[in-house]
Amino acid sequence: MYRGRIEYRRPGKYRDPAGFGRQTGTGAALVQEGTVRSIRRTICEDAPAVVDRVLARWQAICDREPWWRMEHVDADHLNELVRATADAALRDDPDEGIARHFVATALAHGRDRRTDGHRDTVVHQEFLLLRRALRDDLKEQFGTTPVTHRAMTRLETALSHAEIASLHGFHELDLPAEAARNAPDRLSREWLRVMADWPPEDIGG
Repeated sequence: MYRGRIEYRRPGKYRDPAGFGRQTGTGAALVQEGTVRSIRRTICEDAPAVVDRVLARWQAICDREPWWRMEHVDADHLNELVRATADAALRDDPDEGIARHFVATALAHGRDRRTDGHRDTVVHQEFLLLRRALRDDLKEQFGTTPVTHRAMTRLETALSHAEIASLHGFHELDLPAEAARNAPDRLSREWLRVMADWPPEDIGG
């Protein structure tokens, strides 16, 4: 039975730039609850370490039932994908430049997977594993709190949009030329509309 492995580089050491303390024993994992904005700052400033932990969780998921069949992938550019996703999702100001960078990064991810010779099923599996691993990592690093839940809800929404953009990038050569050309603008506008519907009060200071 084949058990897929994820190849990754640059093992990271977790830092705590947002100032989240950890509490031992039972009860809340955090001394202070923090804010969604603080979680964004932590992920964006320490994306390589976050990705290293996430990829380690991918491997753990692949090594147990139901034995995910995951192909070898180059994970070097996942740092920017995670950073761009967090930056786009965990903010209260719908910034067009950040939205465009987020979409462009996801499109490039899909193109790279096709260039590397993978099937589009790899993109689906990557984002499924990324959701699971990132959710577990947030719980471990920041505790199970309303803030963590709000952050993960936003991240999962952003990851769904990034998956759509990545599949557009993967199949870009198969699309009509006009559709491929308009995809970055259309996907960026769609993301800005999603952000406009989010209440700013769940971000915090």
